[in-house]
Amino acid sequence: MNKKLFFVCLVFALVFTGMLTAKSTGINLEVGAAYNNHQLHDIGKYYAYDGFKHHGIKSKSLGGFNIGISYPLPKNWAVFANTTFTFNHTFVNDTMLGAGYIFKPGKGFELLLGGAFAFGGSVFNYPEGSLTVTDSYFNVGGGINFTASFMITRKFGMYAGASVIYYRPVYGNWVKKDTNGNSYSRKGKLPNLAKSIGAKLGVKIKL
Repeated sequence: MNKKLFFVCLVFALVFTGMLTAKSTGINLEVGAAYNNHQLHDIGKYYAYDGFKHHGIKSKSLGGFNIGISYPLPKNWAVFANTTFTFNHTFVNDTMLGAGYIFKPGKGFELLLGGAFAFGGSVFNYPEGSLTVTDSYFNVGGGINFTASFMITRKFGMYAGASVIYYRPVYGNWVKKDTNGNSYSRKGKLPNLAKSIGAKLGVKIKL
């Protein structure tokens, strides 16, 4: 057991040393915690007596983790990819692929602001009498991402950011399951709009 632990520590030390001494690839890796307020919007077909359509909103706050990469381009532009997994008796994934501009207000500071194509999915579980109901959706849309970072050393730093994504749900599934494991499924009724408001905080590594 001690030999295995020593070997694992040795491998980690070698990888860590290699990261510190290797020539930079220019890729930035971000790993950290994430918060998400996920919303489902149902907009009525007909106008009410006051001239407004009924707009129902279901929302839930979730926590999880975030993984992102970015690559700087000439003239302070950059491309980035970011994915977030959050949970709270519900599963939501938000993935962004986009481009943005890097502002550099001071040494070690970077502010990345960009727009992105986004896709993701959500799974909701809730009881209905003696049954368990599962709603799942696949969403496609776009959003805005903002990330601020500060490099503590040449390789390592911290980041914090926020994002807003608007989705159009394109596929849904609805499943009911009883206590005996019997289930019934059908194509689910889709919300008109899904929205994710996210925040993130973690460690930034220059690879």
